[in-house]
Amino acid sequence: MNNLEKTTSKKLPVSILALLVLEFIFGTLAGLYQEIPDGVARFEVYKPAGIIFFHVLIATALLVLATLFVIRSKRVSKKVFGASIGGLSCIVSALVSGVLFVQTGNDIFSFTMMLFGVGGLLSYAQIVFQKQL
Repeated sequence: MNNLEKTTSKKLPVSILALLVLEFIFGTLAGLYQEIPDGVARFEVYKPAGIIFFHVLIATALLVLATLFVIRSKRVSKKVFGASIGGLSCIVSALVSGVLFVQTGNDIFSFTMMLFGVGGLLSYAQIVFQKQL
């Protein structure tokens, strides 16, 4: 692997890690300040200019970037590839939990969304902070 591949392979997980931190901030703000309506109007949550809209937008960006990183990490090492698969699976699981939380209003899905988010954060932190990439 040349120097260019090393620097670009390091930028993507750092970006994902930063977005995960932003995702936690917007998720916390959404939990504190935005109410999810009951009944048929649950789609209102996704309208632009709401905190949850930005939360969902960041989650979509995370899904795309994590998928790209899984594809690229296969060339780096098996350890990085395994951690990137774990990070992507946590992001997908958090996304599914978030959708279920908005649809059902059950707090357990909010909790699992947060747990899977922490799992993704730990996976990418392991990639970013390891000695060799």
